[in-house]
Amino acid sequence: ARALHLAPAAPPALLRAAVAGLQGRASAALPAHEAILQERRRQQEQEGYNPEHDDLHEQGQLAAAGAAYAWAASLPSWPSAPPEFWPFGPGEFKEAAPRRALVKAGALIIAELQRRERAESPPLPPPFATGGGF
Repeated sequence: ARALHLAPAAPPALLRAAVAGLQGRASAALPAHEAILQERRRQQEQEGYNPEHDDLHEQGQLAAAGAAYAWAASLPSWPSAPPEFWPFGPGEFKEAAPRRALVKAGALIIAELQRRERAESPPLPPPFATGGGF
């Protein structure tokens, strides 16, 4: 009988890089609006940038970050530093291909719009706040 030889498992970093590469190719094949919505979901689910997090950025930081990625996409090569209006730490301005940078920009603009919509909406009263019964 022959012995079954299994290949060693790939290191986790290698697997993450492979998945990221596949995701990048998959989003490049999506229409722009779908890629932007997919990126917004990724930001929320993988990065933890949920509504509670976004609501902390009341000074337009999300819009500024989106503008920074759109600006970078317009240049012939990735800038050596983020623009002066970049609202976060320099290490958070991550290099991206032009299309990917525009997708990130669109997702950040959506995040800013959603944040503003939440800020403008009156809070809902707690259940049974009116004191009425059944």
